Amino acid sequence: MITALLTVAWAMIFRKAGERWWKVLIPFYGLYTGFRISGRRRWFPVMLVCGAVFLLFLAAFLLCFGIVTGFMAIGAYAGGMTWDEFIGGSTAAGLLAFGWMLALSILGLCGLLAAFAVRSFAICRRFGRTKFFSVLAAVFPVILLPVVAFGADRYDSPV
Repeated sequence: MITALLTVAWAMIFRKAGERWWKVLIPFYGLYTGFRISGRRRWFPVMLVCGAVFLLFLAAFLLCFGIVTGFMAIGAYAGGMTWDEFIGGSTAAGLLAFGWMLALSILGLCGLLAAFAVRSFAICRRFGRTKFFSVLAAVFPVILLPVVAFGADRYDSPV
């Protein structure tokens, strides 16, 4: 329901900006168009890199952590190890590597969210909204982007 609301809101924003509404439905082209009409075209590659880092390291974390922990737990149980012996020793290096993978995926997610926040802020500024409203829209886009989309605001194209 939230996705449908934001999709319709972005379609209305695209129409107000003179773009075709259906561009919002094409995954990367819609994102690029959103960054282009916001005047922040240079943030689009940042969003792609941060998204790729997030997905890559999160997938590596989940896959490796699940496989390695499963095999180690089976081996520890079969060998009669205690929990302290299982956590100590060689698993500490593995857990450190998994911690780095998780930290990098969280960093990528933060970069991705920052790129989307910049886009929401810039879109609101292009439609003549105040800085306060634009900051709130960057934090709460689900609530405030429909206000911009369905309001009487007019789009001011980037120079």
